[in-house]
Amino acid sequence: MSGDELARFIRTNRPSWARLEALLVLARDGRVTLAELHELDRAWRRTVSDLARARARHPGSEVERQLDALVARAYASLYRPPRSSRERLSAFFAREVPLAFAALSRFVGGAALLLLAGAAAGAIAVTADETIVESLVPPALISGVRQGRMWTDDLLTVAPAAVVSTKILTNNVAVTLLAFGLGLALGLPTALVLFFNGFLVGAMGALTAKYGLFGRFFDFLLSHGLLELTLVAVAGGAGLALGGALLAPGDRPRREVLAERLRQGTALVVGSAPAMVLLGFVEGYVSPGELFPTWLKALVGVTLLGLYLGWLRTFAARAAATTGSRAGTTTTGRGPELGGRGGTETQGRGPDATARADDARSAEARTRSQAVT
Repeated sequence: MSGDELARFIRTNRPSWARLEALLVLARDGRVTLAELHELDRAWRRTVSDLARARARHPGSEVERQLDALVARAYASLYRPPRSSRERLSAFFAREVPLAFAALSRFVGGAALLLLAGAAAGAIAVTADETIVESLVPPALISGVRQGRMWTDDLLTVAPAAVVSTKILTNNVAVTLLAFGLGLALGLPTALVLFFNGFLVGAMGALTAKYGLFGRFFDFLLSHGLLELTLVAVAGGAGLALGGALLAPGDRPRREVLAERLRQGTALVVGSAPAMVLLGFVEGYVSPGELFPTWLKALVGVTLLGLYLGWLRTFAARAAATTGSRAGTTTTGRGPELGGRGGTETQGRGPDATARADDARSAEARTRSQAVT
């Protein structure tokens, strides 16, 4: 195979090799569909044929070495042994959930803005007309506040802390699932759930402030409120992402975008379940009453939020870096994605560079042959 033939060979098959690289990334991240898995098998078999051709027509060339590495990676992906339950669980929390958070972060940010807007609206509305809150919470709660008593004072006297924690956990799970699931109704109900939850917090803050109880209200929220509102924003953001997939899928098919967002949102909501359990414990045992000082409650609240966001952001960055490095180089450390731009062609190891190198070697060989003659 001459240098020109090799260059044409690379140009002709470049898209197929690039697609195989992309499918390998999807398979490694656990995001490959059944149809894509079949496509991966076909692409691998085509690349095996390309490797055989390169090996027969131009043995020892750079393209042969890169194709060999690509074929080996595809074989390992297709025929690797199934992961254990521990490995799958570890991959879920270390890669899938953080990557889902990174992918949906703009929707989570939008959900947080809806919560803040609702809180501001609630505070303004109740400050202007106190009776608005009567349609939001039980009359007994309002009556207690007007008499200078916080409804949280009786939480641990009416029921044991374990019962309170369970009820709080059940309520948090219900709100989270509602905010996420209603996204399938074009996202509008999710937006309303977010705004209403923010409105309720703002309204109660304004009501307690009017009767001199805002300090105690704030003290109650310190240990759990930051993480609780963040979890609601995360679930709401996942719901808004579903609505966005239905309303504005972009250039991709609506079904494909919706399936991807549904998978990401489910991972994010399920992955946040341990935080919800911990939150129920804190809200049931730490937040009510005066057993814990305000500074300790604040420390607990900031620490919980920091650990949650730190986990998502740190592991998302680590997973993205791993994905980028693996996509950019083959297992030999020399090759790029043979058909993609994400490789290391700047190092002189891409397909075009391979063709130029092979041309140079051919020209050098012809020169030496003529010199000998």
